[in-house]
Amino acid sequence: MSPKGPFYALGFFGSLNDHGVKVFGHSGGMPGVSTVMRIYPEEDLAVVVLTNTGGSAAVPQIEREIASLMIPRYGKALAAEGKPPETPKDLYHPTPELLGTWTGTLRTWQGTVPLQLIFQPDGDIHVKLGDQLETLLNDAQWEDKMLDGHFAATIPTPDAGKHRHAVHLELWQRNGKLTGEANAEATEEPAHYSLASYVELTRPAAH
Repeated sequence: MSPKGPFYALGFFGSLNDHGVKVFGHSGGMPGVSTVMRIYPEEDLAVVVLTNTGGSAAVPQIEREIASLMIPRYGKALAAEGKPPETPKDLYHPTPELLGTWTGTLRTWQGTVPLQLIFQPDGDIHVKLGDQLETLLNDAQWEDKMLDGHFAATIPTPDAGKHRHAVHLELWQRNGKLTGEANAEATEEPAHYSLASYVELTRPAAH
């Protein structure tokens, strides 16, 4: 049975009816880079947008405008719908399910490093990586059980240490754990790399 709505398969997001056309594609990015590729198989069309800017919301819009020029009926359908309202960032607010100290490891290709997140009642999130100074998780967001934020620290591997970087956390709450990735992201301009390590944290059960 064919899916009626958006779906994900073999690394591609897709829709059998995106404003009247079938489309598959994926977006990506890292500090200093944003990209998107969309394939319209029934129109014999592929659109790729590559930009030298990180986290740009304009990249999907650029792709849509190009596709609209190449597929007039698609452009008319998009114009008739109008622009969707921007979704505000869901900033983190303290919740009982997260409050307290979560401990575990950041696993690099060389080995593991102790990692600790301390969720404070006032909303601050403290981070301690190995024997480095305890610091704050900045720009913390919480959406669909995913925590996103940045903190000042160094991933202790030779490749990450070649350039100044900060650490970008993306952690999901599932099965009683916080798991995901910690990315060493270059702070120089132009930012040109993001090296990922695996993170797994648990919170001791309350007595």
